[in-house]
Amino acid sequence: MTQQADEWRIDSEHENDTESARAKIIIGADGRNSWVANHLGLAGNRALKSMAVGIQFRLRALDQVRNRVEIHIFPGGYAGLVHLGNGTANLCLAVARDRLPRHRPIDWASSLGLSRNPFLRELMSGADMCQQVRSTFPVYFPPRRSYAEQALLVGDAAQVVEPVTGEGVYFAARSGLMAAAAIDKAFQCGNFSLSRLSAYEHRCRRAFRRRRALNRIMQYVVYRPQLGEFLIRTSPRRRGLLSSIVKAVCVPERLEVSATA
Repeated sequence: MTQQADEWRIDSEHENDTESARAKIIIGADGRNSWVANHLGLAGNRALKSMAVGIQFRLRALDQVRNRVEIHIFPGGYAGLVHLGNGTANLCLAVARDRLPRHRPIDWASSLGLSRNPFLRELMSGADMCQQVRSTFPVYFPPRRSYAEQALLVGDAAQVVEPVTGEGVYFAARSGLMAAAAIDKAFQCGNFSLSRLSAYEHRCRRAFRRRRALNRIMQYVVYRPQLGEFLIRTSPRRRGLLSSIVKAVCVPERLEVSATA
């Protein structure tokens, strides 16, 4: 991918043939390890400062979690469990990097780490893994600059949020809509410059400010199980607070997007 004059040229090879395409603007929607962000120099090293590693287990014979999504905390992280159908479930962990040993960290997570949570210990003892364990890093990282000359980043390419709230899809979908509005306006005025496209990032920051703040609070709590347990135990006496948190996370905002970026 090279920038030539006022457009991008993308060359791809397939079965010994080279195909070329040209575009006025590039949209990086290629995930947390975005090639576009790295190519444009937008990735930096902020992701390396993340404190958590993600580990995924695919398990069989878990009838006890049918039709439920569960979050479980343990010292140094948390686990999300969701039933997938056909007698299988996904068990995904976010574990603080400093809690994982340098050698055989996945073995640690599946044995010693999960054994600290009684429910997860019993779950793992009665289930079989039906897929190779997978891992990823970072689990989350702060927002990076999401625009460049004739280029935008959307979704996880721009920011990976702590997944405990399940809002990654929301951030991706809404940032995609706002990027589309910004691109439409850029085509209307024939201006794909940094100053024009920077408006997209400003709009994202305003739109996501409240949800990002809530996500950071949830992130702080889930990596401190004693605090999380205290809040859960006292939640029946503070139903208003708990209801407000659930509403803030689960009730979508109206996605009103205009082309006046």
